[in-house]
Amino acid sequence: MTPQDLQLTRRLQLAGGLISVGLLVEAASLYVLKALSFLAFAGIGGGLVAAGVGVFLYSVASEPPA
Repeated sequence: MTPQDLQLTRRLQLAGGLISVGLLVEAASLYVLKALSFLAFAGIGGGLVAAGVGVFLYSVASEPPA
């Protein structure tokens, strides 16, 4: 594997990790019946998922064509 492939792999792992943690936060906030659980759902969970999607799109778009 070339260094570029390793860099892409690490970025994709980071993106997948961010999305996974965001979905776990959103799933956990569904079981809590408090007013702040919506803020955790929308703010923290949604922010992590959006960050993961952004990292994914950046890593795919910045990769030079083969």
